[in-house]
Amino acid sequence: MDCRNSLQKIEQELQKHTNPSESVKVRKPLAGYPKNLPKVDICLVNAVGFHRNIAQPRAVVFTTSLYKINCILDERISQDDLEYQELIESKLLAQYKDLNNMFSKLASDILPLYHLYNHQIELEASRESLSFSPLHQ
Repeated sequence: MDCRNSLQKIEQELQKHTNPSESVKVRKPLAGYPKNLPKVDICLVNAVGFHRNIAQPRAVVFTTSLYKINCILDERISQDDLEYQELIESKLLAQYKDLNNMFSKLASDILPLYHLYNHQIELEASRESLSFSPLHQ
């Protein structure tokens, strides 16, 4: 009796795991996909998905433009830069106050002007006296 009951239980368990309709498929995460990303509330969906999303009680529907986003980012950057400059002024020694603009984040983002060359090397000897020579003699 015990053997039959045990065999029946084993058969039932095996059928649970082999029946594809009852088994739950778990999606494996991608290998190179970061696991600790922040939750994103912005989505691009079709009309049916959009209608389903706006029907949710906590959903907020709005429109924006890249111009508005850039304006907000510029305001935040300028505020952060002002706070950073105040910190620099409070910690910078008196003899280095004239170099205050060296620590500006905005000034460091500007590239220098392009020049064909920045410095010309003037040779003291004539070109005829220069010749090939090994470096270690």
